[in-house]
Amino acid sequence: MRSKLLAAGVVSLGLSFGATIACAQRQPETFFKTRVGLSDSDIQKMDQGQVVTKVLESGDKKYGMLVFGGVYINTTVERFAESYRDVKSLLEDKVYLDVQAFNELGSPPKLSDFDRIAFSRKDIDALQKCKPNDCDLQVFDVVALQKRINWNSIDKYDEVNKFARQRLFEVVTTYISGGLKAFGSYTDRDKPFNLYENMQSMLNSSYYLPKDQSGGIYQHILDYPDGKLPGALDFFYWENIDFGQGPPSA
Repeated sequence: MRSKLLAAGVVSLGLSFGATIACAQRQPETFFKTRVGLSDSDIQKMDQGQVVTKVLESGDKKYGMLVFGGVYINTTVERFAESYRDVKSLLEDKVYLDVQAFNELGSPPKLSDFDRIAFSRKDIDALQKCKPNDCDLQVFDVVALQKRINWNSIDKYDEVNKFARQRLFEVVTTYISGGLKAFGSYTDRDKPFNLYENMQSMLNSSYYLPKDQSGGIYQHILDYPDGKLPGALDFFYWENIDFGQGPPSA
């Protein structure tokens, strides 16, 4: 089984609202066909309440992919937003191993919010062998992390998890105070991957979240916290997801 830890927050919330805007267009069927490439059968499934997904073209195919997901929800915006904030309900899906919300109602995150986060021994062993441009895990500075751990110690797994929790706490705190601009670039690849620049590029090339028609969501996502949309509610949570069986080992 392959398990990955993810941090989610204002960006995922903003993009979800962006998708809602697209689905609320006057002719969503045309949008689904011409932009997403869905078939009549796919659209019919969504109308019937089934979830339809499709992998779209992405500029960074080596390190990520863009996935469209759509379903018809017969409810009010208020009830949908309330359900979206109920992250504990995600545990009803078997792929979610654990989830925890924090920073609720604007309270600052605490290091203890990440106490249950733990990487598998398999992932930690892989991290020890990681090199820039040759790593299956996304790490801002692979070499610096590796130097922090005594890999010959029997406590190396605890050391990595303790460091990871501290690092995630620092990352979230940094994002809440300074947004994407406060971060550097991933160095787990031959060409550094700058989070702010790549988010800006993705939004600018987006056909479902144009800057002049997004109602302030574009600025909220890109320039958070300086560009916050009035009345918007931000909340954060981390999740541990089991994506299923990984590729066979050589």
